[in-house]
Amino acid sequence: MAAEPGDGLIKFSLDFITKTTLGKLKAAELVFTLLAGACGISVLSYRDCNCSSKVGFFDFVAWTAFINALIDMVIHLIGLWERLYWIFRHPAIFFVLCLLADVGFLIGSSLVASCSAYRCVTNPKTAAAAAFFGFVCLVLFAFETYLNLKIYRGMEEEARQQSSGQNKGPDFVEPPIGPPPPYARSGGVSDNMAEQPLVHFSLDFITKTWLGRLKAAELLFTFLTAAIGDFGISWAWYGCGAKVSFLTWIAWIAFINALIDMIIHLMGLWERLYWFFRHPAILCALCGLAVIGFLIGSCLMASCAKYDHVSDKNAAGASAFFGFVCLALFSIETYIHFKIYRGIQEEAGNQHTEQSKGADFTEPPPPYSPPSGVV
Repeated sequence: MAAEPGDGLIKFSLDFITKTTLGKLKAAELVFTLLAGACGISVLSYRDCNCSSKVGFFDFVAWTAFINALIDMVIHLIGLWERLYWIFRHPAIFFVLCLLADVGFLIGSSLVASCSAYRCVTNPKTAAAAAFFGFVCLVLFAFETYLNLKIYRGMEEEARQQSSGQNKGPDFVEPPIGPPPPYARSGGVSDNMAEQPLVHFSLDFITKTWLGRLKAAELLFTFLTAAIGDFGISWAWYGCGAKVSFLTWIAWIAFINALIDMIIHLMGLWERLYWFFRHPAILCALCGLAVIGFLIGSCLMASCAKYDHVSDKNAAGASAFFGFVCLALFSIETYIHFKIYRGIQEEAGNQHTEQSKGADFTEPPPPYSPPSGVV
């Protein structure tokens, strides 16, 4: 029996590129991430400069984004998008991935641009071109972040309208195996993805909680500490290269952790985490390590700025100052988590006391009276 068109496992079509805005955007991302990675890999750093790790970070971001965009493009072109498990097609996942790409290209492109400005690489023009293509990728992924957020908000609105007509909508239904339905990612949301959303985007964590405001401040000042330390200091001597790298490493690690924590809260996934990862004792220990790291790193950076052992002591001083600000912020968060932990312990102690403690007074039984008719 002859197979009908479209009955095969895959079906190659260019409709994703020719008929959807998201496909055209993905094609542009493929081109510019390839150009950014190709230019970045051609840049070599001088031995005495601190640009080798900066260029390496940019290359990692560019090639990772290129590979992800290529996989996404291939899946769409051969018609396998609708056959993926629903979690891999959820716009919230793509929103987070594009947001990480935005942050990566922002940091990496700025790092490479700083190296080209300070003549610390073999070919400054190639480094400048790599930084330019990186900033173009930043714009493209920012636009895709907006598109995925718009699709997600449309899903939420559709699910809200459905739930208003009935008490509760059905859970997610896995699409049947067979010829994929018409492509509908850019034009709308398929019916089976408009059910109960996996995540719920909300700014309440920042606008209504002190911990959210504190986390937003940590994001800002950790980025400033690391960015100024990396961008403003290209030369270091008398042992200050390791000191500068230590503070910037601490700052980038703290920034990435704060960013992940912020995304989890904003997407409404915090309560879905296993209890161990939400325990205040764990968070208190992590913030305590950040406090120690920023204390040591900021003091080391300040000593290098004081003795003029770096190419720009003003940048080193500013990085050390923002490092001390981060020290204060993480100290406050450490205290908050410690206070929450003590509250949990106290509540558990009160419950244990109430369960183990007997009644203060027991009502005595009534006096015995013989049944009527009995003498």
